[in-house]
Amino acid sequence: MLTNTHSFLFIRTSLLIFIVLGNLACNENKQENQSKKQYFDLKTLIESQTKILEKQKPTIIKTIKTTESKETKETNNIDWKKELIFFRNANINLPSLKDCYKVTQTDSTIDYKLKANSKSKIKHLKIHFYKNKTVKSISILSEDKNSFYTSFKKLSLALINNQIVSYNITGFQKILLGDKKWFTIEGQAKKILSP
Repeated sequence: MLTNTHSFLFIRTSLLIFIVLGNLACNENKQENQSKKQYFDLKTLIESQTKILEKQKPTIIKTIKTTESKETKETNNIDWKKELIFFRNANINLPSLKDCYKVTQTDSTIDYKLKANSKSKIKHLKIHFYKNKTVKSISILSEDKNSFYTSFKKLSLALINNQIVSYNITGFQKILLGDKKWFTIEGQAKKILSP
């Protein structure tokens, strides 16, 4: 009974934290610069990918792992706005983040690293490109902490023919006086669809 009570409290607390973080993300979105973007426009990419995936409804082999359980299923019934929300919220094109990232660029990559004295939950964002300059993959490190809560996430996604074919979100949440709760969400397209 004690374990069920702790699980219930963890789930309830986690939901409250996600609601609060969602509201913070909404407030950050209001700050977005409507003029030329200083950094790679991740938000627009994820929004366009969401529309493509909602239209094509690819079958995804989806795995969810937590500290306590693992579940794998095949489905084409996915709410892509919710599924990709962590990627969309990794947007760094905000006025408050202007000049906060060190940018390193090559022919095939753009790498953004948060500068030492800057503050943002997005610590690192790296984009790989194909030779034709379309996006090949994206990787993100996100860390958010305060006196009561720590959240760490590694996010990655891969694209072929300008369409997401796989994604992975791995990380943990830790609430004050609680244990780290690890989780992984993986999605892999069963087959690659034509654009």
